[in-house]
Amino acid sequence: MPTKDTSPALRAWVYARYSTNKQTQKSLDDQISECQRFADRHGWHIERILTDAELTGYSDHRPGYQELLRGIEGGMVEVVVAENIERLTRDGEHSAQLEKLCAFHDVKIMTIIDGEANALNMGLKSLMSGALLKSIALQAHRGLAGNVAAGKSAGGRSYGYVIPRDERGDKIKGALVIDEGEAQIVRRIMTEFAEGISPKKIVDQLNQDGIPSPSGKAWRQNTVFGNRKRGTGILNNELYIGVRVWDRLEYRRHPQTQKRVSRLRPEEEWVRVEVPELRFIDDDLWAKVKARQDSFQVKPRRGSNSGGVGPRPKFLLSGFLRCAKCGGPLTIAGTVHKRYYCKTAKEQGPSQCTGMTGLLKDEAEQAVLGGVKRALLGSDAFTRFRGSMRGRLLMRRSRSRPIALRSPGSSAQWRLKSVTEPTRSSPA
Repeated sequence: MPTKDTSPALRAWVYARYSTNKQTQKSLDDQISECQRFADRHGWHIERILTDAELTGYSDHRPGYQELLRGIEGGMVEVVVAENIERLTRDGEHSAQLEKLCAFHDVKIMTIIDGEANALNMGLKSLMSGALLKSIALQAHRGLAGNVAAGKSAGGRSYGYVIPRDERGDKIKGALVIDEGEAQIVRRIMTEFAEGISPKKIVDQLNQDGIPSPSGKAWRQNTVFGNRKRGTGILNNELYIGVRVWDRLEYRRHPQTQKRVSRLRPEEEWVRVEVPELRFIDDDLWAKVKARQDSFQVKPRRGSNSGGVGPRPKFLLSGFLRCAKCGGPLTIAGTVHKRYYCKTAKEQGPSQCTGMTGLLKDEAEQAVLGGVKRALLGSDAFTRFRGSMRGRLLMRRSRSRPIALRSPGSSAQWRLKSVTEPTRSSPA
C-alpha cells in the first residue's frame, strides 16, 4: 500500500508590496491573505511575511525585498510566494538577478497569478512593464502639456497660491488663485532682499516671527535663494510676475542608486505661458531682485548639470556628525581648511540654533577613527564578536535540514565544530 509522505513542509516566505500612496494597508492585507491560502493548498509552511508599502517595483532599494534576498542567500527559505511577478520586481536587471539567485539556491518562486516563475516569464514580464511605464509617462507628459497650453497648472502648488474649490468643496484641477496672506510674505522677502538684507537674516526673522515656510517647518536660506537657473526658491519663481514656466527639468532614474535625478533642459525647450491673473509682484521690484542676484557669483560644481549647483562632494563623515546643541546635522565649508558647522544655524539662523565653532575636518576624522580603532581592536569587542558569530552559526544550523555526513569524524563536521566550539583543540 502507498506510504504517507512524511517529508517536512517547504519553508515559505511571503512577499507583498504596493507602489503608491493611493493604495492602503488593505492592499497588503489582501495579498497576504491570498498568499496564505495559496501556500496552505500546497502544504507549505509560512515562516516569514515581508512587505513594502508605497515603494516602486522598479527599484530594489526596498527593506522587505532586501530581507528576502538575504533569506534566500542564507538558506532560510525554500519557496517564495507572491501575488504575481510584478509584486517582486518590475525591473529587467533585478528580475534576472532574482531568478539567478533563486536557481542557485534551489529556491522556487511561486505566484498566484503567474504560476511558477522562471527566466522566461520573468523576463517577459519585466519587458512588458518597462514598455508600459514609458507609454504611461509619454501620455502623462502630453496631458500636462495640454493643461499648461490652456493656462492651467501642471500640478503642485507654489507658495503664494491656493487651489480653489467648487460648490461641492472639491478642488478644481489645474486652477490656482492668489493666497493674499502668503503673497504678503513673498513681497516682504523680495523687498528685504532688494534692500540688501541677506537671505540668512531674512529667514532668521521669518522664523523668529513664527511664520511657517512652504513646507510648514522652519525657513531655510535655500527656500528663499534657491537656484536661479532652475527657477527654484522664492526669489526665482516667475509665476509671481504672471509667467508660468513648465518643462524646465527632466527626470531620469540613476542605474546604480535608483534615485530619480533631475536634469536641466535646454532653455529653448521650456514652455512659457502668460498668466496675468496670478501676478502679484511688479516689474520694478522683480528687476531690483534680479539686479542684486547678478552680484552673487555662484561657481558651478564639477560635473554639474544643474545650472550652477551640483551634487555636494562626499567626505568620510558626511551625514554622521550632529550638533550638540540642536541635534541637527553638520555641514562642511571652507576651501583650504575645511570645517564642520551646524547646518541648522547656518541655513535657518540663530533663532533655531546659535551654532558652534567650526570643527576642523582632519581633527574630526582623527578623533572618530581613533575611537573606532579602540572599540574594534579591544579584547571585549573580539569576545562579543565571537559570541555573536557562534550564535548565528548555531541558529542557521538549527533552521537548516540535517545533512548526512560521511562519518562522525569527517573533516566537514570538524570544521563546523572548530567554529562553533572555538575552545576545543584540533585533532592530532
